[in-house]
Amino acid sequence: MGLFELKDLPNESILGIWHITESLPELLKIKIFSAEELDSLSTFANEHRKKEFLVARILLEKISVSYTHLTLPTNREV
Repeated sequence: MGLFELKDLPNESILGIWHITESLPELLKIKIFSAEELDSLSTFANEHRKKEFLVARILLEKISVSYTHLTLPTNREV
């Protein structure tokens, strides 16, 4: 299904809603991911979590033209 809605919110915020129906290979074709993002992706065992990770970055790119990459904290709890 892909991007479901982009909605402008108060305080110059944007809400992006994505209904994930795509496969991992389909999501990987939507955007060129950095080597760092792909390395982070490989740390997740759960396929749905991998899709969430990819979609978050795709949405950020659609929302913000200044987005380059999102770094995960090293002590994250997933």
